[in-house]
Amino acid sequence: MNLHLLLEKLRGSGLAVFRTNEIERLAGLSRGSTAVYVHRMKEQGMIHPVERGKFSISDDPFCVASQLVVPSYISFSTALYLHGRFDQVMDKVHVVTSRRRSSLEFQGTEIRFVRFPPERVFGYRKVAKGTSSIFLGDLEKVAIDCLYMARYCPVSIVAEALSGGFDTDLFERDALMMRSEGVIRRAGYIMETLGENTALRPKTETTYKLNPSLGKNGKYEKRWRLYVNEVVP
Repeated sequence: MNLHLLLEKLRGSGLAVFRTNEIERLAGLSRGSTAVYVHRMKEQGMIHPVERGKFSISDDPFCVASQLVVPSYISFSTALYLHGRFDQVMDKVHVVTSRRRSSLEFQGTEIRFVRFPPERVFGYRKVAKGTSSIFLGDLEKVAIDCLYMARYCPVSIVAEALSGGFDTDLFERDALMMRSEGVIRRAGYIMETLGENTALRPKTETTYKLNPSLGKNGKYEKRWRLYVNEVVP
């Protein structure tokens, strides 16, 4: 088997990231022969090292990022960029997962994993990208993720992204499914700020911050019991 035929076999799988034993299985090669082929493909730039024992046939950090661990999906400002709602150049890819994973760098881009409890890993889908695919959070769930962990994407950016239109029912459902009082408050406030009606309501007397990663500066919003500590357009 020549190198180009092996590459076509790998592309035919629809995957971007492979372990050595997966290449061995797909190509029907012995372990020793696979090691030789992998070495030659690396030398010719046909595959790219990702981490120990893993290689990619794609040089797209987005494809690589969401195929390194299961379950996982791209979220936060990275996902807003992919949804066409944020135009800043990405030098990091944020990936939500229920697994513990350390960050890594691929093709000059940092891939950072953000760990959520398993019950909060939902609201994403498989989307074709290039010759492979990515797992991408739905716009509404991505916005909710940002309200849950605003240190990865400011609330003002979320509000601006949603001003282009969103599914309000799905947004409210995702907020409730997070089972977080702070998220419910922030989601309700954002909806009303954008001129949308909402059935979301505070459930406790506790006060929260609009952006939990900032201090309690700004005005106090009595209806939502929120310190509005970030300017929302």
